[in-house]
Amino acid sequence: MQGDAHDGVCFALDVPGQRDCVTPVQIGSAVVSHLRSMAHRFVGHDQITKAVIAVPVDFNARQRDATVAAFRGAGLEVSRVLEEPTAAAIAYGLHQDPDVSFMLVFDFGGGTLDVSLLFARNGAISVLDTMGDNHLGGEDVDAQLTAWLVKEFQAQLGTAITSLGTESEVNDSGDDDVREPPCTLAGVRRAAELLKRRLTDAPAASASCVWKKGEASIRAEVKTTRAQFEELCSPLLERTMIPVREILEANNMETEEIDAVVLVGGSSRIPWVRQRLTKMFQGRAPLSTIDPDLAVAYGAARTLD
Repeated sequence: MQGDAHDGVCFALDVPGQRDCVTPVQIGSAVVSHLRSMAHRFVGHDQITKAVIAVPVDFNARQRDATVAAFRGAGLEVSRVLEEPTAAAIAYGLHQDPDVSFMLVFDFGGGTLDVSLLFARNGAISVLDTMGDNHLGGEDVDAQLTAWLVKEFQAQLGTAITSLGTESEVNDSGDDDVREPPCTLAGVRRAAELLKRRLTDAPAASASCVWKKGEASIRAEVKTTRAQFEELCSPLLERTMIPVREILEANNMETEEIDAVVLVGGSSRIPWVRQRLTKMFQGRAPLSTIDPDLAVAYGAARTLD
């Protein structure tokens, strides 16, 4: 990494036949170009020429400009740039709902939690405030679950689980959701992710890993319940409600004044989160019929000219 001629940042390359230094915008353009090619294959033609960009609500002007430049570098005309919570609200058509004025977008992703207060009037949505936790996401839940599984698996195996691959191998089933991870730290983390997903859909589930050394093979398995998972991760889960309370207090609003709550981000699938938000907002369940991983993209697509 080094500075470029325009007082920016670029990444030095040591690849024959390649330019000496590439900027983040150029890297972004390469990624967008790849995504555009994937879209061309999906729709069966190469006439995709426009894009709507949804950016994090805290992006500054320079970050927005760089994102737009990356899309233009990929040959796309940028029709509009909007904020992610706005896009999520548009996905549900809340900007056109006469019964909705104030709404809350709860975005619980892999690395961060963002809670935004929005206001809709005459078909337009504005972001009034946003709060969150930049050190709380699904990855933190995975880490907590991983640490617990490591102890449980080690007790069964009678040996320490390390990051070393030893001779452990993933069963070649071809499906990430059914193949059994090896008993390594990386493998147990994968087992934790799978367990979290299973407990989203079922009240009880199990996690397993396979320890192989030479010809020997030992399968370790731990069974648990959703209630045990919630107790284990309780400190993290309770933190998700703090920004919700804080943003309402900061704007002198009561929960009764919020007309809709929208869930965004894969971690918002955790049943505890949905149940707690439902309770907080007097039994009104948050909107979640659209895949929370895709809500922002759907909303952005709805605004395309």
